[in-house]
Amino acid sequence: MCRGRRGGAAYALNKVTLQGNGVASFSLNRATDTGGVATAPNVAIFNTTVFSNSTSGVGGAAFSNGSLEVSNATFMSNTARLRGGALFRDRPGRRDHRWAIHKQPGDGYGQ
Repeated sequence: MCRGRRGGAAYALNKVTLQGNGVASFSLNRATDTGGVATAPNVAIFNTTVFSNSTSGVGGAAFSNGSLEVSNATFMSNTARLRGGALFRDRPGRRDHRWAIHKQPGDGYGQ
């Protein structure tokens, strides 16, 4: 459990990478502004990382104003006061496609 203004557990000026390898869990993190767990221009979340019960103003679990990539992660009961209960990616005035969420075969997503 961590608290902060931006990125309750992690804040970076360039990139935050959260890699679980099957064991990482982030729970009950709080940020008053952005990303209950992580805030950075580029955020990458991989390999069975669990985010639960985290909250912020925007992006309950993670906030990015650049690229945001998620692969094989679980988000449960995260909230945001304004936007993005689990994830929020903000690219004001720019159009690009650096937003990726990957599913694992047989995970039931989209079925």
